[in-house]
Amino acid sequence: MIFAITYIGLSIRTTPQGQQALVERLGRYHRKLRPGINFIVPGLDKIVYQGSLKETILEISPFTATTKDYVKIQANIIVNYKVLDIERTFYEIDDYESGIISIAVSVVRSEIGRINFNEISSAFDEIVQVFLDAADILTEPWGIKPTNLGIVGIIASEEYTDSQRSLEIAKRSSSQERENLVLEGESIANFASSLREALPSVSEEAILNYIILYKYFSKLKDFEETELNEDKQAIKSLKDIFDMSALIKYSDKDTSKNAE
Repeated sequence: MIFAITYIGLSIRTTPQGQQALVERLGRYHRKLRPGINFIVPGLDKIVYQGSLKETILEISPFTATTKDYVKIQANIIVNYKVLDIERTFYEIDDYESGIISIAVSVVRSEIGRINFNEISSAFDEIVQVFLDAADILTEPWGIKPTNLGIVGIIASEEYTDSQRSLEIAKRSSSQERENLVLEGESIANFASSLREALPSVSEEAILNYIILYKYFSKLKDFEETELNEDKQAIKSLKDIFDMSALIKYSDKDTSKNAE
């Protein structure tokens, strides 16, 4: 009686919902145990594997890749998959998760190598589809079905980040220089207009020459303020000589020349 109870107890096996188990009899595959109560033959049957049929998320360690424009990146991805046939999953491959990781990393590296860095975000859907198409073929003998590839993050190398930062600074500097040139041009135009109003008898050529000389002596003033120039007194003398009277004298000569 005790033996019978013990035998029955060893014969009963329960399998949780969403899982299956593989039974071998005398060392060879015999059958699958479905969710619920199952019976085996103690001494002859052995449960060798029990696994889940639910969708599983496989996290992949970050890996490096290189884009078409030679930017090194670090990619962080995950793969969703389901086990469709637990028998093939157990007998056809030793480590199916490692196989899925190899396929995912190879596909992502290959696809990233075909595009430039600034195109990666717009190519996410295409990369996912390429992976699913390749994985369907390669994992079918294992009884596995990858359902999605998630690209969690793409991080550029520090070298690329530094070069982009330098390029941005250069662009801002160039933009500022262009803006300064525009402002300087507007300032000169306003200055010329003021001179024309103040000295209507002065010719256009005289005004332009004066502005050129004025800008020249302004540069000399800037130069004087640095410690590079040793002959400051000579520059000061030149600036003292060149004042508005010089423009008037130039204007007088220009007027008399036109009269002749």
